[in-house]
Amino acid sequence: MSNNLKILSIFILLILLSGCMTKSHKENIYNKAVPIATEYMKTNYNSDVFFTRDYDINDPVDSAIVLYGYLIEDEDITFSLYMNHKTYKVNFVMGPQALMDKKVNSEDVGP
Repeated sequence: MSNNLKILSIFILLILLSGCMTKSHKENIYNKAVPIATEYMKTNYNSDVFFTRDYDINDPVDSAIVLYGYLIEDEDITFSLYMNHKTYKVNFVMGPQALMDKKVNSEDVGP
């Protein structure tokens, strides 16, 4: 293997490893995001929600955490909430029309 290829391989490996988060770091992000997301859903969709323990953190691709949940009043209405885990601002919510029809406010909630 040539020296340039070795250097490039090491550089790429370092970039990939620098973006990896520990499980406890991801859990800390999740634990901080859930109360903010719960308040966001209460304020903007007038809904009490439950967030499952399933979530995705898209680091290092972007700074998003995706939380998955459902309405407490109707567990069949599920949704995904996308939040920037560095600012804890909600980017958007995806769900069925029954949830979108509940939207009452478009103000941001977060620190």
